[in-house]
Amino acid sequence: MHAASRPLTRRTLQAAAASFGRDAPRAGSGRVDLADLLADPYADPHDAEYRLARAERRLFAAGDRRAVFLTVYGAVTSRVRRELTGSASPTPSGSART
Repeated sequence: MHAASRPLTRRTLQAAAASFGRDAPRAGSGRVDLADLLADPYADPHDAEYRLARAERRLFAAGDRRAVFLTVYGAVTSRVRRELTGSASPTPSGSART
């Protein structure tokens, strides 16, 4: 479900959007509360990635289409975390990004 484990590409973005197409989950009952996950500042990029993924799963389980935004934001956050820790994928030329 969470795209953060894969590179952010046109295909992963299309897959995230398609997950909310004709076969979208039925809306859950009541309001989805995310305050416990998103109210406090993130401690570090790993904390941000973890809490965004949990929020995404809550929205998805409730049938809330806003989950797709967290799918994309989570993928971007994952990429930023990898860049900051130096574990990013090599560039097409074969050299690591700086």
